[in-house]
Amino acid sequence: MKKNREMGAKFMLLEELIKSAEKKAGAEGLDKGRMEGISKERSEEQNRYSGLILRLAKDGRSDLIVKAASDAHLLDALYQEYKL
Repeated sequence: MKKNREMGAKFMLLEELIKSAEKKAGAEGLDKGRMEGISKERSEEQNRYSGLILRLAKDGRSDLIVKAASDAHLLDALYQEYKL
């Protein structure tokens, strides 16, 4: 009987350790996924902005590049104008 109780306690401890490790691994996976998502969003936004700059330069509207960099409303309007 005593050995069964000791064994039961050891299994319960093992189960708690496994659950804790799974929880930690899940949290680490979520953090990694979030960071990868943020990185992807930044890359996409950078490509979008670079595309706008190139198109403004091509269209002879280089003066708007600096203005758009400091005016979020103008930047959004230019994205819509160029369908970016």
